[in-house]
Amino acid sequence: MMSQIMENVRHVLSSTGKFISVTFAQPHFRLPLIRKTFWEVNYETFGDGFHYFFYVANMKTKSPEEER
Repeated sequence: MMSQIMENVRHVLSSTGKFISVTFAQPHFRLPLIRKTFWEVNYETFGDGFHYFFYVANMKTKSPEEER
């Protein structure tokens, strides 16, 4: 489900847009899904006890196919 959401976001987001996600999903689960759809992504961890994560993703300037 998350892969399809990321693909749909990629299609509607402008090339200079940012995708922001605040979630309890840990980076080892979420980062591969975001990067799979050609994103450059950074994240921060917040909270005490229960951590939550703030992801900010940008479109890469070129897809992996274009870089070949």
